[in-house]
Amino acid sequence: MALMFISVLLLRGVKGAIIIGVMIATFISWIPDTRVSYWDDNVEPLGGGAGKGGGEYRFDYFKKVVKVEPMDMTAGKFDFDWAGGKNIEALFIFFFVDFMDTTGTLFSMASFAKLIDPVTKDFEGSTQAFMVDGLATSFGAVLGTSPVTTYIESAPGIAEGGKTGLTALVVGFYFLLSIFFAPLLASVPPWATGPALIAVGAMMMKVLAFFWRKD
Repeated sequence: MALMFISVLLLRGVKGAIIIGVMIATFISWIPDTRVSYWDDNVEPLGGGAGKGGGEYRFDYFKKVVKVEPMDMTAGKFDFDWAGGKNIEALFIFFFVDFMDTTGTLFSMASFAKLIDPVTKDFEGSTQAFMVDGLATSFGAVLGTSPVTTYIESAPGIAEGGKTGLTALVVGFYFLLSIFFAPLLASVPPWATGPALIAVGAMMMKVLAFFWRKD
């Protein structure tokens, strides 16, 4: 239903269609004692802790609203044990996946924003974009996070008209605020964010015609 709602809003050209759909699906899921409640073990049983059911555990965390999670378990925790070649294998896999993901996302989003040169098939500032992505990925890894790289979620921002660095600064500011509101953001259910990713994927599919068309 969330996917259908987002799709209808997109087709009608409503600004902020994806975030509106995510917020409505989230708020409905926060209503207790319903068949879609995120606080119900029967709806989503995983995520329990300290002997609590998944729903109760998530609700207790949600009620904290503001909480800064420590990084002492992840930041600077390096392991350079090369025995058995496992680290080399992981290094190659992460490099390949991150490189291909970054390349595909940057060119998809640049094409979506109509920034691709039809002759060179490149976009202005591509070298700087890849350098920033590489530095962010490395710095994020030192802190123990998942790869800090470009994501396809940029598509909704471009669709709303954002094409300058100011858009990225505003998004970065909100990411900074999210550090303090982890309990609220962690309480957004997967059936609210999943439809958004499907819609974004559909947006990315549109750019295939640009690269496959005959000159």
